[in-house]
Amino acid sequence: MPKTRVLIDLFERDHEVILTIKNVSAYEIDFDAEELFERFKRADQSRNTEGSGLGLAIAKSIVELQGGKLSIEIDGDYFKVTVVFRKWARAGS
Repeated sequence: MPKTRVLIDLFERDHEVILTIKNVSAYEIDFDAEELFERFKRADQSRNTEGSGLGLAIAKSIVELQGGKLSIEIDGDYFKVTVVFRKWARAGS
């Protein structure tokens, strides 16, 4: 949304790398966050413009195929996306 900030954090914890993205939506998200991962689901039910509603379903599949986890937390119009990947040991270390 215009005039809002997107907050991005990347940090390491033990054997994980964690990426978080925080932002606000143009509307209140008044349903379970897990529904956003369903194919063709849109947060704004009245939206009839571009987009198929596949983006988060595809993103979650890609993250899981790489052994990671993707989740979303929602509080009204505020949301936080978290992606967690396991750290891999480098050869020779």
